[in-house]
Amino acid sequence: MKVYKKLQEKKLREALSSLTNNRLIGMVLGAFVTILFQSSTATTVVLVSLTSASIISLRQTLAVILGADIGTTVTAQLIALKVTEISLPVVGIGATIIFFSKRHKHKRIGQVLMGFGLLFLGLKIMSDTMYPLR
Repeated sequence: MKVYKKLQEKKLREALSSLTNNRLIGMVLGAFVTILFQSSTATTVVLVSLTSASIISLRQTLAVILGADIGTTVTAQLIALKVTEISLPVVGIGATIIFFSKRHKHKRIGQVLMGFGLLFLGLKIMSDTMYPLR
């Protein structure tokens, strides 16, 4: 069991190191993870844990944390710009791309659009539902 754990730790270390060696890619990774998880705090806690376990260096961690902060800002701006109002058309565009595209890459892009559209549509529905409780 110890050999398996060491092997997995080595693979994790190599994957994270290759993703965060370039500061710009590390920053983009941090923004993407934060937008995905909707929490820069969770991203930072995981990064601090990985740094204290010596899996990634402090230099790599700082770039990803900067990206996490940028991701939080992007998420806040998307909500402030009322992106929820155009969420249903985005879902429609994504579904159209999925159904009528023949290339796998285009279908993936349609799935991403549809996913973000559904995310913001869900936020709009929850917001509208909670309005009477204000």
